[in-house]
Amino acid sequence: MHCFKILPLILFSFLITNGASFTTATDSTTPTTPGLTYLYTAYVDCSAAITVGPGPKGTRLVIPIVGGNFTGPRLSGQY
Repeated sequence: MHCFKILPLILFSFLITNGASFTTATDSTTPTTPGLTYLYTAYVDCSAAITVGPGPKGTRLVIPIVGGNFTGPRLSGQY
């Protein structure tokens, strides 16, 4: 079974740039919103789901990713 999923992934801008500033709970009552930057979109090929067993919220499944590619403005590749 192959499934194609679009996974828009984002990365905190402080990982791309040289850092970010955060306020702590003692600095302000409203937390600072982190800056986010679009990183890439992934298209993945999946094999059949594997049943792991029961979990606290129902049956647990694992869906292995067996291939695919990702593309973005500064990053791209394939598996």
